[in-house]
Parts: sequence; structure tokens; C-alpha cells
Amino acid sequence: MTQSDLKQFSQIVDAIYDCAFNPGKWSEVLPRIADYTETDAIALDFMDLARNQPVAAFSYGFPKEYRDSLVAKYAGIWVLQSGMTQWEVGRPMHLPDILPEEEFLNGAFYREWCAPQRNRDYIGMIAFRDETRFVKTTNARFEENGPFPPEALERMRLLAPHISRSVAISDAFRLERVRTGMFETMLDNLTTGVYLLSEEGRVEYMNPAAKTQVSESPLLRLENDVLRIADREADTKLKAALNSVQKRIEQKTSGTEFLAIGDGEQTGFIATVLPLSRAPERELLQTERSAIAIFLRDPVKRPVFAVDAFAAYYKLTPGETRVAAVLGQGGNLGAACDVLGISLPTAKTHLQRIFEKTGVSRQAELVAMMTAIAH
Repeated sequence: MTQSDLKQFSQIVDAIYDCAFNPGKWSEVLPRIADYTETDAIALDFMDLARNQPVAAFSYGFPKEYRDSLVAKYAGIWVLQSGMTQWEVGRPMHLPDILPEEEFLNGAFYREWCAPQRNRDYIGMIAFRDETRFVKTTNARFEENGPFPPEALERMRLLAPHISRSVAISDAFRLERVRTGMFETMLDNLTTGVYLLSEEGRVEYMNPAAKTQVSESPLLRLENDVLRIADREADTKLKAALNSVQKRIEQKTSGTEFLAIGDGEQTGFIATVLPLSRAPERELLQTERSAIAIFLRDPVKRPVFAVDAFAAYYKLTPGETRVAAVLGQGGNLGAACDVLGISLPTAKTHLQRIFEKTGVSRQAELVAMMTAIAH
């Protein structure tokens, strides 16, 4: 990476983290990500799992009428066809790695939504997910510009963890919950450890997840209200991150530090350290004294969707899982063929193998089994 590339990358990363406390800024940041990753159109969608539809969206380069139709119909189709809910969080997926080209070109999503816009190549990513919703990014290239070059894919991979962390932090402080006085309740229900520190670095507040982390993990401990790491090298890195953030507070500048905490043997955590020096952030957190926030996430923990649990339990293949997902949402085999871009004989073969693995013989019984697992 050249010095110029490094500067552009750092500036975009800082802007991405600014979106954590002001999600509206995604509208300004997406064009910069698009330019950096040689993308013609890009979108960030907050998806409701129950309805399989976006509940909030930011985009650049997609015509409004197609964005509207995506919300109304095609987002759900693409989620089913791509098997998106099974993707690893924070890992960009290039179209050739998602599904066979023939299935993509024959599916309703490509025929009715992509082709009219000349969208031919995609990079998709799940940036965040929990039990009820997920956040996805979509990068598109127009047909006349060819597929994404390798360097564009690599740049998106470099940005991916920062996008995911920003969205996770934003989720931790949902504006509507804070503004209705539910801040404490919201923090109590987070699985991410939240630590609020004074400017001197002393812990002033820990949510229940953070308290559990300190009490149960051999990596973490509190010494005189200071968070310490058992591994000396990791402890030194955390101190350096806090010092860097403290300098930003003094200089009234923005920026985020992130690091892995582990000792080579323990599972460890991913740490994100943020300055809270700016007024909007302190207002959002309802704190006058706390100047630093630390978020600790266990990278191994991953919520499981109903279709994922069902597929894992009965050892379904990706193709069988996609057919089961369509049927589970009320579709029939004809709908599965149209949505997934597969032939009727292929759909029937997948269904027969699902029946053999699950021990049922009717679609109604299959849907009932999936519903039972969901609850």
C-alpha cells in the first residue's frame, strides 16, 4: 500500500467510525468507499429477519425506483438465493463464491432487478446480525466495466472489519432506545461488553456482559478500577490504545483504536476503543464524565438463524438449505425454481433429499419442523 493509499484508507476508516454515532453519515461515506473499491453502486441495508426486508437503507449509484423495488420485493429474493444468512459476519463474498453463475443469471433477482441496471458483478457482506435482524453491504459493478479487479476485492476486505465494528457500535447505542430513557435496559441486554472510562482511564461503568467477561475470563481483571490484561503484550497494546485515544481527546480530534486481546491460547476478544470527547457522543451516552468507551466482543460467538440451525442439525447441503429457506417462507417448488434460478428437477431432487434427511414426506411437515426449531 502506497503512502497515498494508506492516507486515503485511514481517512475512510475514521469516517466509517464516525457513522457509529451518527448513522446518517453513511450517505456521505458510501461514495468514498465506492471510489476506493472501484465500485459503481453501493448500498448498506438494515434487514428485518422476520419480514426479510430492509427497514433502513443507505445507497449510492442505484436508481431510486430500483431501490424502492428492492425494498418491496427483491431484497428478500436475493437473501434466499444467495444463502446470505449463513455467511460469516465481516467477510466480503464475491459473486463467484456465492453461487454458480448459471443459477445467478437464471434467477428472478438477476433477470428482473440486476440486468435492467446493467449490474453484473457483486461483492456482498453481512456486517452485523443478531437473532432478529442483520445489516448487509452490497457493492455492484456495471457490465461494461467488467468484474471487480483483485485489488478492489482486497480493499473491500481491508475495510470490512471496520464497517462491521462501526455497525455493531451503532447497534449498541440505538438512538430510539437512548432517547426514550431505556439506556440502562439496553446496555443490560447487550452481549458485547461495554466499559465507560474517565479521561484518566479508570472504569466508571460496566454493563452486565462486561462484568461477566471480567469475572469469567482469565484474560481480564480490574486493578484499582483499571482494566488490565493478563497477557503482558496485550496489556501493553491496550495501554497504548488508551494513550492514543486520550491524546485525541486533548486535541479534540476523532479516531478509533482497535486490537485483538488474547494470549495465543484463550479465545480472546476484539477490542474497540473510542474517544467520547465530542458533544453528540456524550449526549447520546447520557454521560458528562466518561470520556472513553471500550467495546469487547467475543469473535467466536455468533447468533444462529432458524434455517441455519435446521440445516446444521440435519446436515443439509447449501443447495438443500436454499430450497428449504424458500419453502419455510411459504413458497412452493415453483417459487424456489424462480427465486434460486434452478430447474424443477433440481428442486425436486433437493426436496427429496431433505425429506430423506428429516424423515418427513410432506412440505407442511417440513415447514412445521423448521418453525419448531425457530422457537
